[in-house]
Amino acid sequence: RLLSCGFPAEAALKSLNSLCALRERAGAVTVDLACICLDTGKVRIYKWGSAPSYLLSGASAEKLGTSSAPPGISAAENCQVCCSVTLRKHQTLLLVSDGLGEPEIDALCKESKAPAAIAEALVKNHLGQDDATVVSIQLVRSEIS
Repeated sequence: RLLSCGFPAEAALKSLNSLCALRERAGAVTVDLACICLDTGKVRIYKWGSAPSYLLSGASAEKLGTSSAPPGISAAENCQVCCSVTLRKHQTLLLVSDGLGEPEIDALCKESKAPAAIAEALVKNHLGQDDATVVSIQLVRSEIS
């Protein structure tokens, strides 16, 4: 809600952390947030208690970020910007929930599947006890007439 009201990501995440800590709900949520500048393709990825993301380029997948403790562990801890990347033509950013990992993503990339097909296959083949979420982001130039 804070993001949709225009709060910067850092302020919204600091508030989320304090709220989780004060309500003793550490680990109740994770954060996997991509702030995208549509005209340049620059992406700032905020990860907090979430699984690594992946940058797909052709038949390869580069892991972005590492696992960390979830919000609410400490009211003083702040979310760190995991990384910044620039999405180029034909690259795809995958944000995945825990339980969906590198071996599966690498195998699907080598099959040269389209980004939407990779996301669908990951969710369909997920056998874990937890739910599974995949967000596939690819910037495409729009034709304005």
